[in-house]
Amino acid sequence: MDKTNTNKSTKLWKRLRQLRKEYCMTQEELGQKLNLKASTISDYENDISFPDNENLIKLAQIFKVTTDYLLGASNIRDRSILTPKDEKDISKDLDKIKEQIKNQENVIANCDGIEITEEDADYLMKAIDLALHRIKQKNKEKYTPKKYK
Repeated sequence: MDKTNTNKSTKLWKRLRQLRKEYCMTQEELGQKLNLKASTISDYENDISFPDNENLIKLAQIFKVTTDYLLGASNIRDRSILTPKDEKDISKDLDKIKEQIKNQENVIANCDGIEITEEDADYLMKAIDLALHRIKQKNKEKYTPKKYK
């Protein structure tokens, strides 16, 4: 193996073993899912051999992580996790919504004849913030290409 493969391999076996244990799976059970022998999984985990691309993708799918995570190229397990850029985008969207609400005083001040207090408006903004986070996360899950799942 060249140095690049050795580095990838070192990360892979550690992460593979960790994920298998997190999922309470034996080497035999994981092997069955991949149509491999338990000894092959053992070889992966002991840095004796390295999975081919097809099995690497299957491993990522089984453990719901990215291949980049398995190979140590990223510490982000799941592409649906919000990045700092996503958080910044959500913050900008929330600020825009707040501004729009402020510009239309009656929207917040009066809803179906019931006056909305400042505290109620804060609760509303928190709910909108939560909704924006969930929408962003669902969209990332929905629109992430299958090759990255």
